[in-house]
Amino acid sequence: MKTRIEHKIHAIADVLFRDMKDGKLDNEGVGLLAGQTGIIIFCKHYLQVFPNSEKEEILEGFLETYFDKLTSEIGLLTYCGGFTGALEGLKYLNRERLLEIDYSDVEKNYRELLQTFAINSILNGNYDYLHGGLGIVKYYCDDAEFVNRALEALEQTAEKGDRIYKWKSSLGLDRGVGYNICLSHGMSSIVSVLSLLGSEGIDQKKRDRIIRNTCNYILSQEIDPQQHGNYFPSQSLENDPEQINHQSRLGWCYGDLGVATSLWQAGKALHNREWQEKALEVLRFSTSRRDFQNAGVIDAGLCHGAASVCMMFHYVYMQTGEKLFEETRDYWLDGTLELGNMEDGLAGYRAWHTAEYGGWVNEYGLLEGVAGIGLLLLSLYIPALQNTEWLNFFILS
Repeated sequence: MKTRIEHKIHAIADVLFRDMKDGKLDNEGVGLLAGQTGIIIFCKHYLQVFPNSEKEEILEGFLETYFDKLTSEIGLLTYCGGFTGALEGLKYLNRERLLEIDYSDVEKNYRELLQTFAINSILNGNYDYLHGGLGIVKYYCDDAEFVNRALEALEQTAEKGDRIYKWKSSLGLDRGVGYNICLSHGMSSIVSVLSLLGSEGIDQKKRDRIIRNTCNYILSQEIDPQQHGNYFPSQSLENDPEQINHQSRLGWCYGDLGVATSLWQAGKALHNREWQEKALEVLRFSTSRRDFQNAGVIDAGLCHGAASVCMMFHYVYMQTGEKLFEETRDYWLDGTLELGNMEDGLAGYRAWHTAEYGGWVNEYGLLEGVAGIGLLLLSLYIPALQNTEWLNFFILS
């Protein structure tokens, strides 16, 4: 399999550098998960492993226009496709010694704007990790004063019950608002982000209370896996009480894997073995879900594709050392490679969007595109990269 992995890594790099040279990536935003920053991270890691002077020259030219755009066009402020994610990516590139760039002045100039946007987003019901306030909270996790304001906003806006906190948020295009327990947009991201917060000065009692009560709500959504094929619905049982089918996908964004990893992280943070055992129960059950259609796997990207499932089991294997998770990771790795065979795709890959979002499309970025697939393949191909901190972009720390 290693030869197949290397071949696909080179194919992805070739198409990215080719289209970079031809200017096809110039219209991408500066974002981390969707945009140029994530593409740069893959390219830098690739050249670290496979030096190539021609590709390095192409990337240098691309970086010049990237920094011009970053300092002159703010645009979105969010984590996925906006300015906060770009800052996170630059921090990562510096920390990994892939790039030496002093962006402190830019960060300082926009700190107040980003933090105000995050608090206002949470207060207005948009805590969304990718497109709302939580991604910014994670980026500024060492700023205790700001984090405490974010914790206050979360607790203030929570609907409170018997040892339960829950929040309503947007459920997507034309779907109104409701409750959502998923990792990408929902309450599992609240649990995961808050579980990372440990800096001095943070209100730990409030943090722990929010985590505990949110986990209680998430666990209240558990369903019979023998009946439904999974432990948790995609969003919430409350949104449509008459709904009978609560099947959810495997992937990072929605479904059991994201919920389980958030419970695992909360269990570690609050020393709650019960949550960790429930997480392992869900994850072990999920290893048996290997039918692509049943798992809701259509494409290969890190959001909801085969590489997404591979990434999640890679993270869980690194956390536990359990061989079942390693073997399941490798199964989905093979599936990721098998899906890279579309003639009109980028290195054989296309991303599937539902019909209202365009159907099959070519995507370059980390979240849904070939840069993300390539970064995962590199991490599995090069042992030194297997514990890399890029998984933190997906709240997997």
